[in-house]
Amino acid sequence: HAAKLYPAGATANWAAWQALFVPALVVGWKWQDWNIDARLRRPRVLLTLVLGTAAVYGAGRDVARMASADEFLGAKIDFGPARIVAAWVVLPAVLAVITLLLQYGWFERAAHPFVIVGTRSLDSYVLQSVALMTIPVVVLQPWGTARATVITLAVFAACWAWAEFRKWAGWSKLHRPPARFRPRPPSASSNRC
Repeated sequence: HAAKLYPAGATANWAAWQALFVPALVVGWKWQDWNIDARLRRPRVLLTLVLGTAAVYGAGRDVARMASADEFLGAKIDFGPARIVAAWVVLPAVLAVITLLLQYGWFERAAHPFVIVGTRSLDSYVLQSVALMTIPVVVLQPWGTARATVITLAVFAACWAWAEFRKWAGWSKLHRPPARFRPRPPSASSNRC
C-alpha cells in the first residue's frame, strides 16, 4: 500500500518536517531568554515529561496496531501528528533527565565527549555530511555490523577531536583567527625602550 502512496526513493515530506524544525529553531534561539535549562530541572516538569513519554509510548504501540491510523498518525514519510507529538514530549524528557544528571560530576565527566560535540553541533553536522558522502566511496560495501560500528565511532571521534581543538585554540568564530594563534599587541613596557 505504501508503494502506491510514495514514489520510489521517497524519504520525507519536507513540508511536514517543518512542524519540528521551525518550533525547534525558535526554542533554540530563545533557550537562554526563556531559561529552559532551569525549567527542565523542576521536579514537576521532569515528572510530567517522563509520564508524558510513557503515555506517548503506550499510545504509539496502540496506533501501530491499527494500519489505517498508523498511516495518518505515525507515517514516517509524511511525518504524521503522532510523530510530532512524540518528538515534542520525548525529546524534552530526555533533555530534562540529562540536565538533571549533568549536575553530578561523574555523569558530567562521562558525558563530556557528547557535551563538547553538542557545543559544536553545526561543525559536527558538516563533518558528518562530508563523511556520509565520502566514506561510501572509499570503504568497500556491503558493510557488516562491525564495520558500520567502527565507521560510526571514527566519525564521532573526528567530531570530538575537532570540538576539542576549537576549544583548545579558543576558536569561537570561524571567520576570525583562533585566539591562541592571534598576534598579541605589543605590551606597554616594550614600547618604552
